[in-house]
Amino acid sequence: MTKRSFVPVGMAAFVLACLIGVSNVSARIEKIEMAVEDDFQVNPAQIRIEAYPGDVARQEVWVDNRLGEKQEFLVAVENPQGLAGDLVQDGGQQSGVRMEYSAKDWIKSELSRFIITQGERQFFDIEIAVPSGAEAGEYYARIFVAALPEGSVSELDNRIPANMKIMDRVGVDVVVDVKGFAKKEGALVSFEVGRPWYQNLDVNSWRVDYPVSFLVNFRNSGVERLRPYGSIEIRNALGWKVGDIPVEPFNVLRDSARGMVYNWERDWFLGGYYTATLRLQRGDDRQGSDTATVSFWVAPWKEVLLAGILVILYKRRSLFSKNKKADIEMRQGRISYEKSVKPKKKTYFDIRVTIHKPSHTAENKTK
Repeated sequence: MTKRSFVPVGMAAFVLACLIGVSNVSARIEKIEMAVEDDFQVNPAQIRIEAYPGDVARQEVWVDNRLGEKQEFLVAVENPQGLAGDLVQDGGQQSGVRMEYSAKDWIKSELSRFIITQGERQFFDIEIAVPSGAEAGEYYARIFVAALPEGSVSELDNRIPANMKIMDRVGVDVVVDVKGFAKKEGALVSFEVGRPWYQNLDVNSWRVDYPVSFLVNFRNSGVERLRPYGSIEIRNALGWKVGDIPVEPFNVLRDSARGMVYNWERDWFLGGYYTATLRLQRGDDRQGSDTATVSFWVAPWKEVLLAGILVILYKRRSLFSKNKKADIEMRQGRISYEKSVKPKKKTYFDIRVTIHKPSHTAENKTK
Protein backbone atom coordinates (compact mmCIF):
# COMPACT_ATOMS: atom_id res chain seq x y z
CA MET A 1 0.00 0.00 0.00
CA THR A 2 1.41 3.37 -1.05
CA LYS A 3 1.73 6.32 1.25
CA ARG A 4 -1.00 8.21 -0.61
CA SER A 5 -3.51 5.38 -0.24
CA PHE A 6 -2.62 4.84 3.41
CA VAL A 7 -3.71 8.36 4.45
CA PRO A 8 -7.35 8.10 3.21
CA VAL A 9 -7.69 4.62 4.71
CA GLY A 10 -6.32 5.84 8.02
CA MET A 11 -8.65 8.80 8.07
CA ALA A 12 -11.62 6.57 7.26
CA ALA A 13 -10.70 4.19 10.05
CA PHE A 14 -10.36 7.11 12.47
CA VAL A 15 -13.77 8.49 11.50
CA LEU A 16 -15.34 5.04 11.83
CA ALA A 17 -13.79 4.59 15.26
CA CYS A 18 -15.14 7.98 16.32
CA LEU A 19 -18.60 7.11 15.07
CA ILE A 20 -18.53 3.82 16.95
CA GLY A 21 -17.39 5.60 20.08
CA VAL A 22 -20.12 8.21 19.78
CA SER A 23 -22.79 5.60 19.19
CA ASN A 24 -21.76 3.74 22.34
CA VAL A 25 -21.18 6.78 24.55
CA SER A 26 -24.51 6.17 26.33
CA ALA A 27 -23.70 2.54 27.15
CA ARG A 28 -20.81 3.21 29.49
CA ILE A 29 -19.59 2.06 32.90
CA GLU A 30 -18.41 4.37 35.66
CA LYS A 31 -16.78 3.48 38.96
CA ILE A 32 -18.76 4.92 41.89
CA GLU A 33 -17.90 4.72 45.58
CA MET A 34 -20.80 2.88 47.22
CA ALA A 35 -21.18 0.63 50.24
CA VAL A 36 -22.13 -3.02 49.98
CA GLU A 37 -25.90 -3.24 50.58
CA ASP A 38 -26.60 -6.71 49.13
CA ASP A 39 -28.83 -5.17 46.47
CA PHE A 40 -28.78 -3.13 43.27
CA GLN A 41 -30.52 0.08 42.26
CA VAL A 42 -32.16 1.15 39.01
CA ASN A 43 -32.75 4.81 38.21
CA PRO A 44 -34.90 6.67 37.44
CA ALA A 45 -37.73 4.93 39.30
CA GLN A 46 -40.26 6.17 36.76
CA ILE A 47 -39.98 7.47 33.22
CA ARG A 48 -42.54 9.88 31.81
CA ILE A 49 -42.25 10.96 28.18
CA GLU A 50 -44.40 13.50 26.32
CA ALA A 51 -44.34 13.05 22.56
CA TYR A 52 -46.43 13.46 19.44
CA PRO A 53 -47.36 10.61 17.08
CA GLY A 54 -44.30 9.67 15.01
CA ASP A 55 -41.77 11.08 17.52
CA VAL A 56 -38.76 9.12 18.80
CA ALA A 57 -37.55 9.84 22.33
CA ARG A 58 -34.55 8.56 24.29
CA GLN A 59 -34.14 8.20 28.04
CA GLU A 60 -31.00 7.27 29.95
CA VAL A 61 -31.19 4.54 32.61
CA TRP A 62 -28.45 3.47 35.01
CA VAL A 63 -27.89 0.48 37.31
CA ASP A 64 -25.74 0.49 40.49
CA ASN A 65 -24.22 -2.78 41.67
CA ARG A 66 -24.16 -2.88 45.49
CA LEU A 67 -24.21 -6.66 45.80
CA GLY A 68 -20.56 -6.88 46.84
CA GLU A 69 -19.57 -9.07 43.89
CA LYS A 70 -19.55 -9.32 40.13
CA GLN A 71 -23.08 -9.69 38.76
CA GLU A 72 -24.78 -10.26 35.41
CA PHE A 73 -28.01 -8.41 34.63
CA LEU A 74 -30.79 -8.85 32.08
CA VAL A 75 -32.93 -5.98 30.73
CA ALA A 76 -36.50 -6.75 29.64
CA VAL A 77 -39.56 -4.75 28.56
CA GLU A 78 -42.96 -6.06 29.66
CA ASN A 79 -46.64 -5.19 29.48
CA PRO A 80 -48.06 -2.95 32.21
CA GLN A 81 -49.90 -5.54 34.34
CA GLY A 82 -49.30 -4.94 38.02
CA LEU A 83 -47.84 -1.46 37.75
CA ALA A 84 -46.16 -0.36 40.96
CA GLY A 85 -44.42 2.68 42.39
CA ASP A 86 -46.16 6.01 41.95
CA LEU A 87 -48.72 4.54 39.56
CA VAL A 88 -50.14 2.28 42.25
CA GLN A 89 -49.60 3.51 45.79
CA ASP A 90 -49.71 1.50 49.00
CA GLY A 91 -53.22 0.87 50.26
CA GLY A 92 -54.84 1.13 46.85
CA GLN A 93 -56.00 -1.42 44.32
CA GLN A 94 -55.63 -0.55 40.64
CA SER A 95 -57.56 -2.50 38.05
CA GLY A 96 -55.57 -3.96 35.15
CA VAL A 97 -54.49 -1.80 32.24
CA ARG A 98 -56.05 -2.75 28.92
CA MET A 99 -53.59 -4.14 26.38
CA GLU A 100 -54.40 -1.51 23.76
CA TYR A 101 -52.82 1.02 26.11
CA SER A 102 -49.52 -0.87 26.28
CA ALA A 103 -46.34 0.80 25.04
CA LYS A 104 -44.24 -2.38 25.24
CA ASP A 105 -43.74 -2.66 21.48
CA TRP A 106 -42.64 0.98 21.26
CA ILE A 107 -39.62 0.53 23.55
CA LYS A 108 -36.16 -0.83 22.73
CA SER A 109 -33.27 -1.08 25.16
CA GLU A 110 -29.73 -0.31 24.08
CA LEU A 111 -28.49 -3.21 26.22
CA SER A 112 -30.22 -6.49 26.84
CA ARG A 113 -27.53 -8.05 29.02
CA PHE A 114 -24.44 -6.73 30.83
CA ILE A 115 -21.98 -7.54 33.66
CA ILE A 116 -20.70 -5.09 36.28
CA THR A 117 -18.80 -5.50 39.54
CA GLN A 118 -19.33 -4.03 43.01
CA GLY A 119 -19.32 -0.22 42.92
CA GLU A 120 -19.84 0.07 39.17
CA ARG A 121 -22.64 1.99 37.48
CA GLN A 122 -23.89 0.87 34.06
CA PHE A 123 -25.50 3.51 31.83
CA PHE A 124 -27.66 2.69 28.81
CA ASP A 125 -30.44 4.30 26.77
CA ILE A 126 -33.94 3.17 25.98
CA GLU A 127 -35.58 4.33 22.78
CA ILE A 128 -39.32 5.05 22.60
CA ALA A 129 -40.76 5.26 19.08
CA VAL A 130 -44.38 6.46 19.07
CA PRO A 131 -46.34 5.13 16.07
CA SER A 132 -47.58 7.78 13.70
CA GLY A 133 -51.15 6.57 14.09
CA ALA A 134 -51.18 6.55 17.91
CA GLU A 135 -54.20 8.25 19.46
CA ALA A 136 -53.80 10.90 22.12
CA GLY A 137 -53.61 9.69 25.70
CA GLU A 138 -51.34 7.81 28.06
CA TYR A 139 -49.68 4.46 27.30
CA TYR A 140 -47.84 2.27 29.80
CA ALA A 141 -45.02 -0.26 30.02
CA ARG A 142 -42.44 -1.59 32.48
CA ILE A 143 -38.69 -2.05 32.12
CA PHE A 144 -37.26 -4.79 34.32
CA VAL A 145 -33.61 -5.17 35.29
CA ALA A 146 -33.04 -8.67 36.67
CA ALA A 147 -30.01 -10.09 38.47
CA LEU A 148 -29.19 -13.49 36.96
CA PRO A 149 -27.59 -16.45 38.74
CA GLU A 150 -24.06 -17.37 37.75
CA GLY A 151 -23.81 -19.47 34.59
CA SER A 152 -27.38 -18.81 33.39
CA VAL A 153 -28.07 -18.83 29.65
CA SER A 154 -30.87 -16.81 28.05
CA GLU A 155 -32.00 -15.65 24.65
CA LEU A 156 -30.88 -12.10 24.01
CA ASP A 157 -34.22 -11.11 22.56
CA ASN A 158 -35.39 -8.66 25.23
CA ARG A 159 -37.42 -11.32 27.05
CA ILE A 160 -37.05 -13.17 30.33
CA PRO A 161 -37.55 -16.90 29.66
CA ALA A 162 -40.26 -18.43 31.82
CA ASN A 163 -37.97 -21.24 33.03
CA MET A 164 -35.09 -18.94 34.05
CA LYS A 165 -34.28 -18.63 37.73
CA ILE A 166 -34.25 -14.97 38.73
CA MET A 167 -32.34 -13.83 41.82
CA ASP A 168 -34.03 -10.43 42.02
CA ARG A 169 -35.46 -7.79 39.71
CA VAL A 170 -36.36 -4.11 39.83
CA GLY A 171 -39.00 -2.48 37.66
CA VAL A 172 -39.12 1.00 36.12
CA ASP A 173 -42.56 2.30 35.17
CA VAL A 174 -42.80 3.98 31.77
CA VAL A 175 -45.62 6.41 30.94
CA VAL A 176 -45.81 7.77 27.38
CA ASP A 177 -48.15 10.75 27.09
CA VAL A 178 -49.08 11.09 23.42
CA LYS A 179 -50.10 14.68 22.82
CA GLY A 180 -53.23 15.67 20.98
CA PHE A 181 -56.89 16.03 21.86
CA ALA A 182 -57.17 14.12 25.14
CA LYS A 183 -60.42 13.75 27.06
CA LYS A 184 -60.16 13.98 30.84
CA GLU A 185 -63.16 12.50 32.56
CA GLY A 186 -63.73 10.69 35.83
CA ALA A 187 -66.09 10.44 38.79
CA LEU A 188 -66.57 8.88 42.20
CA VAL A 189 -68.14 5.42 41.91
CA SER A 190 -68.86 4.73 45.58
CA PHE A 191 -68.00 5.72 49.15
CA GLU A 192 -68.46 2.95 51.71
CA VAL A 193 -67.79 2.25 55.38
CA GLY A 194 -66.30 -1.10 56.37
CA ARG A 195 -68.98 -2.01 58.93
CA PRO A 196 -72.24 -0.40 60.13
CA TRP A 197 -71.12 -0.53 63.78
CA TYR A 198 -67.98 -0.77 65.89
CA GLN A 199 -67.47 -1.60 69.54
CA ASN A 200 -64.56 0.50 70.77
CA LEU A 201 -62.07 2.78 69.01
CA ASP A 202 -60.07 3.90 72.03
CA VAL A 203 -56.47 2.84 71.31
CA ASN A 204 -55.64 3.24 75.02
CA SER A 205 -58.33 0.76 76.07
CA TRP A 206 -57.58 -2.84 77.02
CA ARG A 207 -59.84 -3.92 74.16
CA VAL A 208 -59.52 -2.04 70.89
CA ASP A 209 -61.87 -2.69 68.00
CA TYR A 210 -60.74 -2.39 64.41
CA PRO A 211 -60.45 1.21 63.18
CA VAL A 212 -63.28 2.57 61.08
CA SER A 213 -62.40 1.83 57.44
CA PHE A 214 -63.63 3.91 54.52
CA LEU A 215 -63.38 2.73 50.90
CA VAL A 216 -63.23 5.30 48.11
CA ASN A 217 -63.83 3.92 44.59
CA PHE A 218 -62.99 6.20 41.66
CA ARG A 219 -63.44 5.58 37.94
CA ASN A 220 -61.31 7.26 35.24
CA SER A 221 -63.17 7.11 31.92
CA GLY A 222 -60.79 9.48 30.11
CA VAL A 223 -57.56 8.87 28.21
CA GLU A 224 -55.16 10.48 30.69
CA ARG A 225 -54.26 9.70 34.26
CA LEU A 226 -56.24 11.54 36.97
CA ARG A 227 -55.14 12.33 40.53
CA PRO A 228 -58.25 12.86 42.70
CA TYR A 229 -57.85 14.25 46.21
CA GLY A 230 -59.93 15.63 49.07
CA SER A 231 -60.90 14.85 52.66
CA ILE A 232 -63.28 12.79 54.84
CA GLU A 233 -65.03 14.76 57.61
CA ILE A 234 -66.58 12.89 60.57
CA ARG A 235 -69.28 14.36 62.83
CA ASN A 236 -71.23 12.99 65.80
CA ALA A 237 -75.00 12.98 66.35
CA LEU A 238 -74.87 16.56 67.67
CA GLY A 239 -73.18 17.79 64.52
CA TRP A 240 -69.81 18.34 66.19
CA LYS A 241 -66.74 17.62 64.09
CA VAL A 242 -64.74 14.81 65.74
CA GLY A 243 -62.37 13.74 62.97
CA ASP A 244 -60.87 14.62 59.61
CA ILE A 245 -58.97 12.29 57.24
CA PRO A 246 -56.95 13.82 54.37
CA VAL A 247 -57.29 12.07 51.02
CA GLU A 248 -53.92 12.61 49.39
CA PRO A 249 -53.76 12.71 45.57
CA PHE A 250 -53.73 9.17 44.16
CA ASN A 251 -53.24 8.01 40.58
CA VAL A 252 -56.00 6.42 38.51
CA LEU A 253 -54.85 5.24 35.10
CA ARG A 254 -56.82 5.86 31.93
CA ASP A 255 -60.00 3.83 31.41
CA SER A 256 -59.67 2.06 34.77
CA ALA A 257 -60.98 2.11 38.33
CA ARG A 258 -59.20 2.27 41.65
CA GLY A 259 -60.16 1.78 45.28
CA MET A 260 -58.39 3.45 48.20
CA VAL A 261 -58.83 2.54 51.90
CA TYR A 262 -58.60 5.11 54.71
CA ASN A 263 -58.68 4.23 58.44
CA TRP A 264 -59.83 6.30 61.43
CA GLU A 265 -59.25 5.59 65.11
CA ARG A 266 -59.30 7.65 68.30
CA ASP A 267 -57.26 7.87 71.51
CA TRP A 268 -60.29 8.47 73.73
CA PHE A 269 -63.63 6.78 74.40
CA LEU A 270 -66.11 7.15 71.58
CA GLY A 271 -69.73 6.11 71.32
CA GLY A 272 -72.93 6.94 69.48
CA TYR A 273 -74.06 7.69 65.94
CA TYR A 274 -71.67 9.25 63.43
CA THR A 275 -71.69 10.43 59.83
CA ALA A 276 -68.71 10.69 57.47
CA THR A 277 -68.75 13.03 54.46
CA LEU A 278 -66.33 12.64 51.55
CA ARG A 279 -65.49 15.69 49.46
CA LEU A 280 -63.38 14.58 46.49
CA GLN A 281 -61.85 16.76 43.81
CA ARG A 282 -61.62 14.77 40.57
CA GLY A 283 -58.17 16.03 39.61
CA ASP A 284 -58.34 19.73 38.88
CA ASP A 285 -60.88 22.53 39.02
CA ARG A 286 -62.09 21.81 35.50
CA GLN A 287 -63.03 18.23 36.34
CA GLY A 288 -65.41 19.14 39.15
CA SER A 289 -65.91 17.36 42.46
CA ASP A 290 -68.00 14.67 44.16
CA THR A 291 -69.62 14.48 47.62
CA ALA A 292 -70.90 11.38 49.41
CA THR A 293 -71.99 10.52 52.98
CA VAL A 294 -72.07 7.30 55.02
CA SER A 295 -73.06 6.63 58.64
CA PHE A 296 -72.04 4.16 61.36
CA TRP A 297 -72.43 3.42 65.07
CA VAL A 298 -69.86 3.07 67.81
CA ALA A 299 -71.65 0.97 70.43
CA PRO A 300 -69.65 -0.70 73.25
CA TRP A 301 -72.40 -3.27 73.80
CA LYS A 302 -70.28 -5.53 76.02
CA GLU A 303 -69.66 -2.73 78.50
CA VAL A 304 -73.31 -1.70 78.39
CA LEU A 305 -74.42 -5.30 78.99
CA LEU A 306 -72.05 -5.68 81.94
CA ALA A 307 -73.31 -2.44 83.50
CA GLY A 308 -76.92 -3.62 83.09
CA ILE A 309 -76.17 -6.89 84.87
CA LEU A 310 -74.58 -5.02 87.78
CA VAL A 311 -77.61 -2.76 88.11
CA ILE A 312 -79.92 -5.77 88.10
CA LEU A 313 -77.91 -7.48 90.84
CA TYR A 314 -77.91 -4.32 92.94
CA LYS A 315 -81.64 -3.85 92.59
CA ARG A 316 -82.58 -7.50 93.01
CA ARG A 317 -84.52 -6.88 96.25
CA SER A 318 -87.16 -4.85 94.46
CA LEU A 319 -87.07 -6.81 91.23
CA PHE A 320 -87.13 -10.35 92.57
CA SER A 321 -89.08 -9.88 95.85
CA LYS A 322 -92.90 -9.43 95.99
CA ASN A 323 -94.84 -7.65 98.72
CA LYS A 324 -96.87 -10.17 100.75
CA LYS A 325 -100.44 -9.37 101.73
CA ALA A 326 -102.13 -10.75 104.82
CA ASP A 327 -105.44 -10.01 106.56
CA ILE A 328 -104.91 -9.78 110.30
CA GLU A 329 -107.71 -9.51 112.81
CA MET A 330 -107.36 -8.60 116.46
CA ARG A 331 -109.97 -10.18 118.71
CA GLN A 332 -109.85 -9.77 122.46
CA GLY A 333 -106.20 -8.83 122.41
CA ARG A 334 -105.18 -11.73 120.13
CA ILE A 335 -104.10 -11.47 116.48
CA SER A 336 -105.49 -13.94 113.99
CA TYR A 337 -104.38 -14.37 110.33
CA GLU A 338 -106.77 -14.95 107.50
CA LYS A 339 -104.10 -16.94 105.61
CA SER A 340 -101.07 -18.76 106.78
CA VAL A 341 -98.07 -16.49 106.47
CA LYS A 342 -94.49 -17.53 106.97
CA PRO A 343 -92.47 -14.34 106.95
CA LYS A 344 -88.97 -14.54 105.52
CA LYS A 345 -85.98 -12.35 106.01
CA LYS A 346 -86.39 -8.96 104.36
CA THR A 347 -89.96 -9.75 103.26
CA TYR A 348 -92.30 -6.80 103.16
CA PHE A 349 -96.07 -6.94 104.03
CA ASP A 350 -99.08 -4.81 103.41
CA ILE A 351 -101.06 -5.37 106.67
CA ARG A 352 -104.68 -4.35 107.20
CA VAL A 353 -105.72 -4.31 110.90
CA THR A 354 -109.39 -4.42 111.92
CA ILE A 355 -110.31 -3.85 115.63
CA HIS A 356 -113.66 -5.27 116.86
CA LYS A 357 -115.58 -3.89 119.86
CA PRO A 358 -113.14 -1.19 120.69
CA SER A 359 -113.38 0.11 124.24
CA HIS A 360 -112.94 3.59 122.81
CA THR A 361 -113.18 5.24 119.47
CA ALA A 362 -110.12 4.55 117.38
CA GLU A 363 -109.15 5.20 113.77
CA ASN A 364 -108.35 2.33 111.44
CA LYS A 365 -104.68 2.62 110.59
CA THR A 366 -102.71 0.90 107.97
CA LYS A 367 -98.98 0.46 108.26
